[in-house]
Amino acid sequence: ATINHEKGSAIAANIKRNKKERVRFFTKGINTYSLRVTFDNNTTLYSEGKRIIKNGEIIIETIGDSAIVAQKGK
Repeated sequence: ATINHEKGSAIAANIKRNKKERVRFFTKGINTYSLRVTFDNNTTLYSEGKRIIKNGEIIIETIGDSAIVAQKGK
């Protein structure tokens, strides 16, 4: 999984099914990001458009077989 944001990118590799991976990137103010996930069978999923994140906010991205769903975390 690769998270591309306005100041660079963050990568999480070898995420196993039904497991969690934490990826952090720091932002000042408001930032946008997008997510690209490539599975072992070389299929790729993309987040729908750019997502908005504010400083200190937590977003949980759930990766399914055919979609990536974002929700606010605590």
